[in-house]
Amino acid sequence: MHRIGAAAPSPLAPQKKIVLDQPSQGTATDLDDEEDLDEHLSATEEAGLAEFAERVGVKSMAEMLEAAAAYATCIEKRSQFTRPQLMRRLMASAGSRQVSREDGLRSFGTLLRTGRIEKVSRGHYMLAETSPYLAEARRMS
Repeated sequence: MHRIGAAAPSPLAPQKKIVLDQPSQGTATDLDDEEDLDEHLSATEEAGLAEFAERVGVKSMAEMLEAAAAYATCIEKRSQFTRPQLMRRLMASAGSRQVSREDGLRSFGTLLRTGRIEKVSRGHYMLAETSPYLAEARRMS
């Protein structure tokens, strides 16, 4: 049924072309990873984080990431951190245990969704003031 005065689309009418932007050479996540490649934890920092995690009774990967964020905030005196920095701390503190990158990323996402880690700006985060690990790290520093 056609409305009066409205032209029906012609099957022979030229179709509009949709032009997609060219894909970038890397994603924001890739760039964030590259920014932090030169930062390595010293053996003392790795041991300190592992000791802190044991002291606060970390049981899950999400808890370990939150503890690493608290350690970075209070002991390393970082007001902000990046996801790759936390992931490196997670891997360093795992010792001989195998840690899957995917599981780590999933745990990081959980911390963001639950408000334990807050986004400050693109690629930079901070630990929420309500974190119990933050309170414990402050007592240690």
